[in-house]
Amino acid sequence: MAIIKTVKSTHKFLSLGDYRQVKMGDEVFVLGSPQGLVGTLSKGIVSAKRMVKDFQLLQITAPISQGSSGSPVLSQDLKVIAVVSQLIRDSQNINFAVPVIYLQKLIRENEENLMKKLIGNLDIENTLGLDDMWNSIGYEPVIDHTIKSLRGSNYESKSYKTLDEYRKLARQGDDKAQYQLGMMYKEGQGIQQNYTEAFYWLQKSSEQGNVAAQYQLGMMYKEGQGIQQSYTKTFYWLQKSSEQGNVAAQYRLGLMYGLGKGVPKDFITAYVYFSLATLNGHKE
Repeated sequence: MAIIKTVKSTHKFLSLGDYRQVKMGDEVFVLGSPQGLVGTLSKGIVSAKRMVKDFQLLQITAPISQGSSGSPVLSQDLKVIAVVSQLIRDSQNINFAVPVIYLQKLIRENEENLMKKLIGNLDIENTLGLDDMWNSIGYEPVIDHTIKSLRGSNYESKSYKTLDEYRKLARQGDDKAQYQLGMMYKEGQGIQQNYTEAFYWLQKSSEQGNVAAQYQLGMMYKEGQGIQQSYTKTFYWLQKSSEQGNVAAQYRLGLMYGLGKGVPKDFITAYVYFSLATLNGHKE
């Protein structure tokens, strides 16, 4: 068995069935190219489920000939339940197939290995650590429009109560105050909404590495709020935020790769980002 990647995305493919539901006497179909005769369909029944040296085999009566190896064995609802592997030459209708459970295991292992490889290429493991990533379900995610959930943040220990205090600290270079001031302008919280001011302070905070500000700045570029819309810059700032573990940014990057917004459409990379977001608790 092998997993083959194609560049064509319009191929129709067969679905895998549930081997646990297969019973003796079930009707099955084999579709193959025995002796080079393409598209040959044969019918039979499941005659046994056998264990051969700790390896499962499905015994079927459907006629098969030389050249049928690799042919799918289909259930009545046309789901693949096994793959033809061998026959006994001098007997009548005693043929064997490898159950689909081994194919499902191969696919699962391939996806896991591919994901680890892609994560390594994205250099995410250097940011999170692979062990941390795989065990990060308990990690508190970064939530939109709040600094409360920033990992390791001591922002709540500071008591900023007035707009003047926010402005003073922001001008002194406090990235958290810059973020909060930017969000106040962006959302019109306690102050008149002003996207230009919001963009200015969120950019200041983002340049200092504030993960929440980087996410919000990326979203402002996405929506064209206070600045010309730019998916390229959206991607830049969301990637910066994602590298620091921002779950919302990871989810948005998955959408960008899935839709081809600002980056070439790439479902595998989208899958990686969605998986990271899922592991970090993002429900969508």
